Amino acid sequence: MPFSLASPAERSTPTFANALRDLTVVDISQGVSGSYTSLMLRHAGARVIKIEPPEGDYARRFAITMGSDSAVFFALNRGKESVVLDLTTESGRAALRRLLKTADVFVDDLGPDRAAALGLDHATLSQDNPRLIQASITPFGDHGPHRNRPGSELVVQAAADYPNSLGSLGEPPRRVGTDIGYINSAIFLYQAVLAAIFQRLSTGRGQRASVSMMGSLIYTRKTVWAAMGYPDTWIGAHTETYMTPPTYAYKTKDGAIYFSLRRGSEEQYFGLLDALGILEEALEDERFGDGGRAAVGLGPVAQAVKPLWERGLANLTSDEALALIQSFGAEGVPVNTHASVLASEQVAALDLLHTVEHPELGDVPTIRMPWRIDGEVPTLDGPAPALGAHTASVLSAAGYSAAEAHDLGRLAVAG
Repeated sequence: MPFSLASPAERSTPTFANALRDLTVVDISQGVSGSYTSLMLRHAGARVIKIEPPEGDYARRFAITMGSDSAVFFALNRGKESVVLDLTTESGRAALRRLLKTADVFVDDLGPDRAAALGLDHATLSQDNPRLIQASITPFGDHGPHRNRPGSELVVQAAADYPNSLGSLGEPPRRVGTDIGYINSAIFLYQAVLAAIFQRLSTGRGQRASVSMMGSLIYTRKTVWAAMGYPDTWIGAHTETYMTPPTYAYKTKDGAIYFSLRRGSEEQYFGLLDALGILEEALEDERFGDGGRAAVGLGPVAQAVKPLWERGLANLTSDEALALIQSFGAEGVPVNTHASVLASEQVAALDLLHTVEHPELGDVPTIRMPWRIDGEVPTLDGPAPALGAHTASVLSAAGYSAAEAHDLGRLAVAG
């Protein structure tokens, strides 16, 4: 069904949670980025048809597993429909093109040259569906000498300078642990798709939106590089990461905390030093000047003077330390583990966890999208689909017989 804006009276719930309910998204991407893009569209109400090769999306085989598939695949593909098509065959590509004739958004990770070779470029597809929006993710972009190079998270992080600001001078660089290339690219592509949908309301025509992982990482990096342009001294959070060892939290009696005195007054700063029993030593050390801003948090000498702070914190539990620090106008939080952050009161207050039924494991907790519109949190019920679970129904609706769906999917499909 073509997308149209629904008035508040026409919507079952007048929030963004179902704003895209009339959209059909066809996603042929594999792995993380494209799947994350279509997941966000699904959270906003769109129907998502995930096209998989006969062996399935390779993300199904990532570690760690949850039953038959990986935890990553489960997290990124809940609420979608799985259709198996072999896009290396003309019949598989013909079936895909038939689905795209009535689709609103087409998510791919083919690259421009391969898409054109397969007849899946926007110029070709828009002949049958001028309203189609093609959303493409590539490692290095549509142009330039690297346009056809394959790339993964680590490859593109290295190409975009990210590992150089982690670790210590003279030692090998270290990757950023989170998949920031994959995830940022998906978020940027989602924004581009929403812009294309908005423009289509006035023009009636779709377009191709493309995002490169390298471009996404460089765009995200701009604050660091701006600070590095002509620094008088290499200090401050945006430059010193290239020059200083890794930063660690402040040890307490039973754990670790992080705190900063950005908003505390000088009187509060000295009061905290006194309460911790380290005021006399701090007053003899010129590094503790500047109202505490240089000697704690991301201050330029914070790591050098950390042993003195930890001497004052050694007899306090993390809860006691945080209560004391906050009473003097400082900002502080415990350094959480995966388990403790999910069990925290703040996560519960934000209502970020949602229980979903897994076909093999029963009820499992999942993380919701973090947005709230009119106070409503979007919820996706249902697990990720089994491989090819919707091949027969989707292809039947597109005009194929059960036998044809069986041949196209190369798997047994109940008629």
